[in-house]
Amino acid sequence: MTSVNSTSTNYYIPEASSKGSLDRDGNTIDTGKYTIEITRDNVLITDKETGKTVRAWGDPHLHTGDGDYAQFHDENLTIELDDGTKITMKPTELGDGKEWIDSVGISRGNDGFIVNNVHEGEIGFSKRTAFGVDRAFEDGTVLGMRDDVDDLFFRATGEDLVGGSMSNETLLDGIFGQASLQFDKIMFPEGATYFQKLAVIEQFLADQRDDTIDKLAGELNASDENRDDGAIKKLEAALQEINGLLENVARFRSSGIASMMQTANTIAGNL
Repeated sequence: MTSVNSTSTNYYIPEASSKGSLDRDGNTIDTGKYTIEITRDNVLITDKETGKTVRAWGDPHLHTGDGDYAQFHDENLTIELDDGTKITMKPTELGDGKEWIDSVGISRGNDGFIVNNVHEGEIGFSKRTAFGVDRAFEDGTVLGMRDDVDDLFFRATGEDLVGGSMSNETLLDGIFGQASLQFDKIMFPEGATYFQKLAVIEQFLADQRDDTIDKLAGELNASDENRDDGAIKKLEAALQEINGLLENVARFRSSGIASMMQTANTIAGNL
């Protein structure tokens, strides 16, 4: 478990005055500059101003609005947009030689969504922090964008993704690259209030608690031959620690409110 006061781990929150970085309306995520519409086996990214697009669909293909064709099957694919949005698509593991889009992670600022069951059609949107999303998805092959959303390039090589056709698509698996957008840091910008900082730390811990509960449930539901009692003990201990830290955050919030009330009463008494 990563400690919230670790010197090697920071965590980003947007400026105190900024609006939420991601808004959701049905199956569409709005970043302010782009929309990301997710339907069955389909992820459509659209520039709201220019109308230019990039689309991942089917088993899975990646097509840009200006005619570039690619595909990915065995590795995740990440697209980084110029407004600080990171979109990672994970293919299914059906083992039948044909994969689909299984889940999508979307991060921007401190906001995040995990979108599950994209292939099954019963699509579910889970609101998370950007940290929680980034931790849940490997980057895989990373594509950045140049001037427009349909002008993509490989982070690994700097080369543009160009050309191809429906019958001769560029294979994206195994190229990898380093994502420029990382959401693994707690950094409190100038202007963030005491309570805003507490809220971010609380969400950070809640993400860790949810991840730990999921892992613990997986171990507890495993068959006897696959159950790891050592892992269960470690997860139970981690969960207890996280819950203790969450209780501390609640106490800090209460003490902060009490301190503010005391200050207000003192000021009022001096008027």
